[in-house]
Amino acid sequence: MIVRLVLAVSLAATASAQTAITLRSGNAPAGSHDPQITYLLGPATSGFGVPFTSAEFAAARTGSPAIVRPSLAGWLLQLPGDPLAQWIDTNGGSASALYAIPFTWTPTAATEVLRLAFAVDDHLGEAGIAGVYVNEIALAGSEDIGSYYLATSYQNGELFSLLTPGQNWLYLYARNTGGAGGLLFSADIVPDGGLVRRFGGGCAGSNGTPLYLAAAPSTAPGSPVDLRLYNLPNVAAPVVFVFGASAATCFGMPTPFDLGLFGLTGCPCHLEPIANAFGANNFGAASLAITLPGPQFVGVGIFTQGLVLDPLTAAGASVSGAIELRAGS
Repeated sequence: MIVRLVLAVSLAATASAQTAITLRSGNAPAGSHDPQITYLLGPATSGFGVPFTSAEFAAARTGSPAIVRPSLAGWLLQLPGDPLAQWIDTNGGSASALYAIPFTWTPTAATEVLRLAFAVDDHLGEAGIAGVYVNEIALAGSEDIGSYYLATSYQNGELFSLLTPGQNWLYLYARNTGGAGGLLFSADIVPDGGLVRRFGGGCAGSNGTPLYLAAAPSTAPGSPVDLRLYNLPNVAAPVVFVFGASAATCFGMPTPFDLGLFGLTGCPCHLEPIANAFGANNFGAASLAITLPGPQFVGVGIFTQGLVLDPLTAAGASVSGAIELRAGS
C-alpha cells in the first residue's frame, strides 16, 4: 500500500539565521547506492516489534547505503512537491528498515518547522513504535501510519532543544509486511516559527464544553487573528479571554492545574494568566480580534484560554481548551 503524509513539526531554536535544509531519498541514479542515506536492516515480512535503542540508531547511522530503485506499478511515481526524490529500499531486499539521514543545522532566531512528504510501501512505523525521529526522539503521531492515511497538515507541538548546532539526524522507519517495499520522501527544515494550534481540554457548562478556535490568514508579525468561542450558555453572561506568556504553570502550579481552588473542580488551567479581555455572549458565541506580535517576538508563544460565566451551572462558569499563537519570521 502507498501512504502519503505531510508532517509539520515545530522545533525551538535560538541565534542567527539560516536558509532551508532540504533532504530527500534517491540521491543517485536508479540502481545505485544513495550516498546520503544508510539503514538498519529489519525483518523481511514484519516490523522490528520493539522500540529502537540508542545502539540501533547508531547501527542505522553506520549501516549499508540504501539503494535507489524505480517505483512499481501502482506506486506513486514522484512526490508532487519534489520531483527529484526517488524510491529507495534495502539494497533490493525490500525488508523493514530504519533509515538514517544526516544533516547540518545552524541555529536560527526563530523556531524551526520540519515539513516531510512521503510515500511508503507498506507502513511508516508500527503500533507502539514511531515512524519518524529527529536525533533519536520520536515524533508523536507517527506510529503505524498506513491504510492510505493522508494528512495535509500535522502539528506535533513543541519539541524544545531537539536540534543541536552542527550534525543532526533524521530517521524514518519503513515497515515492510511482505513483498516489495520501499520509501519515497522529501523533507524541508525551514526557519519559520509561525504557529496556531489548539491544545488541552476544558470543562463543560450548561451548553457543553466551550469550543475555542483561532483563524489567522498569515502568521507574519502583525497579522490579524480572529478568536472565537462556541457552545456558550444561552444566557447573556460575560466571556473572558485569558492570555499568558507561559503554558508551563498556572498560578505558579504545573499545568494542567485544576481550578477546584476557585470552585471549578475538574476545570483545567493551561497557562499563567497575565492579561484578559472581556467579550459578549452573542447567541452562544463570542469573538475577539487581536494581532500577532511584532518581529521582536517571532517564535515566542502567546497562550490563551476562554472562561465562560454560566449561571446555569453549580460552579457558575466553565472553561475551554487553550490555543498557542506564534508569529513566524
